[in-house]
Amino acid sequence: MEVLIWADILAVYAMWMMMTYLTKVWKLNFTHAAAMVNIFIGSATIMPIGMSYLAETCLGNFGVLCLSSVSYSIGLSFLAMSTPPILSKATGTCSAYEAACIGHVQAILFYAALALIAVGLSGHVTSLGAFFTGQMAIQKEEDEDALERRTRTPCICLGVFAVVLVPIIGGIALPYIKPWSVRFGIPAICSVVATPVFEWVMRLDKAATILSSQNLEEQEMNKWRLCRVTEVEETKITIRMIPITGVLGAGIMGSALSVYITGKVSERGGRRNWFQDTLNKSRLDNYYWTLAVLSSINLVLYALVAICYAYRESTAEEQEGPNEESANALQR
Repeated sequence: MEVLIWADILAVYAMWMMMTYLTKVWKLNFTHAAAMVNIFIGSATIMPIGMSYLAETCLGNFGVLCLSSVSYSIGLSFLAMSTPPILSKATGTCSAYEAACIGHVQAILFYAALALIAVGLSGHVTSLGAFFTGQMAIQKEEDEDALERRTRTPCICLGVFAVVLVPIIGGIALPYIKPWSVRFGIPAICSVVATPVFEWVMRLDKAATILSSQNLEEQEMNKWRLCRVTEVEETKITIRMIPITGVLGAGIMGSALSVYITGKVSERGGRRNWFQDTLNKSRLDNYYWTLAVLSSINLVLYALVAICYAYRESTAEEQEGPNEESANALQR
């Protein structure tokens, strides 16, 4: 489990440097690079809705983690291969980190890498925490032997310590690495190694083994498993939260459009556009003041809606939960 977290942390650090890569190597202007990064982040924020559906209906958390880890590994590998020096001889382009050295093959690999990384990131966000929580609960139930508990505890502590240590090392080391192929290559190698290690460890771990009490014919007939009343209520809460995630991702993607519209409005009357090629020439202070005013208006509207909203009062039976008779009736 920890190996996926390590790979995720290094991959996130690499993606944090994407703005610098697009402006210095691809020679894109500030607004174009920000739009690409915002679309990537917005896509990764929206896709957990579909990943949650796959995890709950057919694949499960383990299947989503395996699928997203493979997508993560391929995406990071494509990202490292899209840097000019890697395929310069095969494509006949130069090997310098310049915009002229980026051919069509490198561009296709780069855009495909962003899509695959977004799929991998959304899958990990959806299922990694839930799968880890489920495995910890199963281990607590099965580790009745005191000796087995003492054996597991040092391993868990070591994994947690490594999860804390890896971000510190990655945050210090990656910015000092100059070649972009190495910056993107290290997370790619870690992700490629972490994916088979995770699957191998999970198959060896008895707590991760899922045993079915039904034969194959019964499993084919029953696509949906029986769940408790509390799980139904938790699912309802999750479904109600889906619009929040979708709107958040759409808002991040829409920020690219807002920057474009703001730039066009700001240059009316012969004035200079607020967004220029460099931060020193741009007038981001005016843009952030505009965002502050819009956020204040949004806060006032939220307060008014919260005051006028009629909350549903829960009954005593809902607070106490289902009794044994209703649970037995559902099992029948």
